[in-house]
Amino acid sequence: MKAEAELRVAMTAIAEVWKLAGSKEILLTTRAILLIPVTPLSELKLIYLKIAERKIGSR
Repeated sequence: MKAEAELRVAMTAIAEVWKLAGSKEILLTTRAILLIPVTPLSELKLIYLKIAERKIGSR
């Protein structure tokens, strides 16, 4: 149950960042990260924030 809730939170965060940055790179990174079950959500957030900052900054 806890893992399911964490996955839902992660997917929601991923969807929000993907909409914000609008990049296929983020979708590919999402798939790669989700294949690694040991990635903590805090690290996941940092990775997506960095990608989003880079994408938004390059516009």
